[in-house]
Amino acid sequence: MQAEETTIKKLGLDDVTVNLLLAGLYTEHKLYGQAIAAYERALVLQPVAVLYVTLGDIYRQTDLHRFALDAYEQALKLLVHSEDDPAVHAAAEFGLGQVYYALRGQLRRGQSHYAEAVRLYEHLDAAEELKAAQEGLKMATERAP
Repeated sequence: MQAEETTIKKLGLDDVTVNLLLAGLYTEHKLYGQAIAAYERALVLQPVAVLYVTLGDIYRQTDLHRFALDAYEQALKLLVHSEDDPAVHAAAEFGLGQVYYALRGQLRRGQSHYAEAVRLYEHLDAAEELKAAQEGLKMATERAP
């Protein structure tokens, strides 16, 4: 892995691209702390919604739910201030649904985000994502008081 890291750094690419490539490499090797740091460096230089969603996914996978919430919410804020990307919007909503579902006491909030993800995925050619959002909505609805 160190050889790959060195190769990436020697490519002469811009800092955002280098950090994104490193983040992918670290994620592949399950070095999530280093991946998070690389994504955060990239976001300082180029704050875009899709990177916040990806960062939120890593936080969620590592059970850092509060950080995941912040990342997904940042993605949604950026989408409001720029042209909305329905796929990124749906992914952020799905991620929020996942986090609120994991927090148990927030199942109703999870339901609303899953429902929004379902609505968005229905308009995209994303059958697998739609199915996951529908399943999340079903589970949150069944468990909600």
